Amino acid sequence: MQAVTDARITSVRLISFINEGDSVRVKMAFRVRTVLDETGEEGTKETPKPTKKTRADKKKLARLTPPADEEDSTTSRAPEPEKVVPAREPVKRNPKAIGSAEVKEVLFEITGVKSSGNELSVFIEVTNMTEDSYRYVAIYDEAYRWAKSRVMDTAEKEYEVSQVVFWKGQQKTSMYDAGNRGVPIDPRTMQTAQLIFKKVPANLKTINKLTIHPFVYQRKVVIWTWQEQDLVFQNIRVSR
Repeated sequence: MQAVTDARITSVRLISFINEGDSVRVKMAFRVRTVLDETGEEGTKETPKPTKKTRADKKKLARLTPPADEEDSTTSRAPEPEKVVPAREPVKRNPKAIGSAEVKEVLFEITGVKSSGNELSVFIEVTNMTEDSYRYVAIYDEAYRWAKSRVMDTAEKEYEVSQVVFWKGQQKTSMYDAGNRGVPIDPRTMQTAQLIFKKVPANLKTINKLTIHPFVYQRKVVIWTWQEQDLVFQNIRVSR
């Protein structure tokens, strides 16, 4: 391989012209362009042509643009609307109740008093009014030694309750079977207590005074708390 330099004068400029007797000194400036050319056995090199990229080459390239189904994490999103939790309706009360009272968020509603011979039954709807807390209700009968419910006739003679039964639908639980703390009542649910008084006058038409004495228990972790109270109702008519 050989290198050949081609020089060409592109312009000439006279700088000075001096007469020195028998001779003349002339100073000139030349502008020269040189071109370097390479020749050899290999001949003139051709400019390489770009090769066609294959699919394998394309896979090796870094992907700069995310695909359409990938969302940019920096893209701001519109805030989602807050879900509105519908307010729960309050626990319904019995509009036909003869009388009602509340102890420790438990509602007691008298729904009927019926007589059959010398036996008197008082029906009470017992409702847990809480949203998320269990209550245990006991209305003790003759199987227990604690304070009991009673009725007073028009002659002011009192009778203690003989037997107490709780009804949950068709399921029957006696106070004896329920145990010391009574029956558990779920939040916002109701059970019916039947108080049975025996040896009362068969011709009793009006109860002068009805005293219901419930015990309401609540458990907090491992500690039990309770409240007992006399709920007094007067002048209740007896049906047959």
